[in-house]
Amino acid sequence: MQIQIKDNHEPLVDIKKYCPGVVVRIGKKRMKIEKTAYLRKTVAEMLRSAQKNLPKGWNFIINDAWRPQYIQAEIYFNFIERFQKMHPKWTQEMIIKEVEEYVADWKGVASSGHMSGGAVDIRLVDKYKHKIPMKKRGLTYQQNALSDQKLLPAYIQKNREIMFSALRKAGFSNYPKEYWHWSYGDYQWAKRNGKKIALYGTISDVRGLYSKKMCPCGQNKKFVECHGE
Repeated sequence: MQIQIKDNHEPLVDIKKYCPGVVVRIGKKRMKIEKTAYLRKTVAEMLRSAQKNLPKGWNFIINDAWRPQYIQAEIYFNFIERFQKMHPKWTQEMIIKEVEEYVADWKGVASSGHMSGGAVDIRLVDKYKHKIPMKKRGLTYQQNALSDQKLLPAYIQKNREIMFSALRKAGFSNYPKEYWHWSYGDYQWAKRNGKKIALYGTISDVRGLYSKKMCPCGQNKKFVECHGE
């Protein structure tokens, strides 16, 4: 089924302002440049609604939300390097295929939902801002990432179900290969839910926050002159 993107031009909003109590941890380097995390207005309102579905004292920790194109490309190339170390006997073709199961492109119609402001990477914290356990030592990255993972202890499965239930009630949709990735309105959301129209397209880094950065591919060129648009 062909999916059309008809962006409704909804603005990005500051998650901290819309969702009091959420913890934003998108990394020190990004926080220094971006200052906060953003989502489309409706998605931020949905997240605020999901907060009310959590146990008393618990809240969400945001590990990513809207993502500039440069950051998406950086994650893509970092995953290639990471999987090369994890699977030294794999061919480059096998590495790329595996990476693309977890990291979307930074260009084109099917580019990452994070670039649209409709996707969020999310986990839970308790009242002391400590992370609620969501994964198990001894499992591979891919095994821990699966939303439906029967190898997890019962208490971790329960923690996940609390988060999943809160987000689903608010209208979010999960990418089943990443328990932390939830979205609404983006291309992947439309694809997962059989929608013909996606509500959100890519939002450019209009402030040029990363315009002078070197390309993460390692070719010693500026991103805008190499893999950027």
